[in-house]
Amino acid sequence: TDSQQVLDRLRTDLPESSGGLGTIVFKTADGQPFTAGQKDAVEKIAAGLAAHPAVKSATDPFELQAALDDAREQIAGGEAELEKAGEQLA
Repeated sequence: TDSQQVLDRLRTDLPESSGGLGTIVFKTADGQPFTAGQKDAVEKIAAGLAAHPAVKSATDPFELQAALDDAREQIAGGEAELEKAGEQLA
């Protein structure tokens, strides 16, 4: 297929860009937040995937969520600083 030809060419010409992308979604059976034990299990799965030779990278979803939550606070703080700086320039 045309798409396979593109993937084959990427593998040859730009090997670092070849490969696929996969997403694994974890959820609790009862829809409740993850328990500490469940989080540990998900973290172990992510670490195991990251260690697999065929996997370029794997992200721990709880670390990613923490980073996203921190980013919101950092953005809010940055916006406040920009506002203060704008007032000082006026």
